[in-house]
Amino acid sequence: MSGDAAGRGSERRSIDAVDLLKYIGSPVLIGTALLFYFGWSRSNAQAERFGVDVSVFEMSTDDLVLRSIGVVFFLMIGLLLVALVFLRADPWLREHAGSASRILGLSWLLVFVGFALVVANEAAGTILLPVFVLVAAAGTAYGARLRRHARRDETPAPLVQTLLIGALLVVMLFWVTERIARADGNALAFELQHNLGARSRASVFSEERLFIEGNGVTETALAGPNNKYSYRYEGLYLLQRSGTKYFLITDGWHDGLPAGRLVMLPDDDTIRLEFPAPVVFP
Repeated sequence: MSGDAAGRGSERRSIDAVDLLKYIGSPVLIGTALLFYFGWSRSNAQAERFGVDVSVFEMSTDDLVLRSIGVVFFLMIGLLLVALVFLRADPWLREHAGSASRILGLSWLLVFVGFALVVANEAAGTILLPVFVLVAAAGTAYGARLRRHARRDETPAPLVQTLLIGALLVVMLFWVTERIARADGNALAFELQHNLGARSRASVFSEERLFIEGNGVTETALAGPNNKYSYRYEGLYLLQRSGTKYFLITDGWHDGLPAGRLVMLPDDDTIRLEFPAPVVFP
């Protein structure tokens, strides 16, 4: 008997371990997929500002995930602050459940406000529309809960309804994050285009002539029979290194100026990059 009991206990622990891996592994995989998508959205918006497809940069999964950390970090801070405010406000809202539920019941009107903002200002409206929809869905759902509380009806909402509302809020939150990621990518590209002086200026040495053209780019032939590198190019700025390539840009990326160039160079021994020390002002 004791052997059977021990066997059943061992089997139960094995099942529990499998269940634990299932419930822990799934969120990790989902979280990684979301971070990958947010990083891709941010990088894709940035690439569009340079007139290329994001696939040109050959970024790995690690590159994309790391590029989404900043977006998700600030979003999580915002969500935690909202949760803290909600915990402080929830008792007061329950005490005034009748009037609060009537006000929150009008939250769905924010959807129309969001669409009106898109018509009035497409750039701002595209970013804020999912925020309005998220607040409208959350406010309407919480208003219905307060309405039941005001009627002293403690019967819980149907499970299917609760799950559907939860799924809707998750999708809306996903939409908000994706919009923020795109806005962050556009902002970074805009800042880069108008503040190239803050980037690392690079000198490119090459065995062969590269014929790099662009605003501010100079080509110098290096004399000497024993030189490994025959040409030096100045006036380039490092954008990033990803895959097996360096991506550099020239000056002239301001909106409406065609002089800017995005230059892609292989990361091999035919190319050497040098970066001067940054200028430190007292």
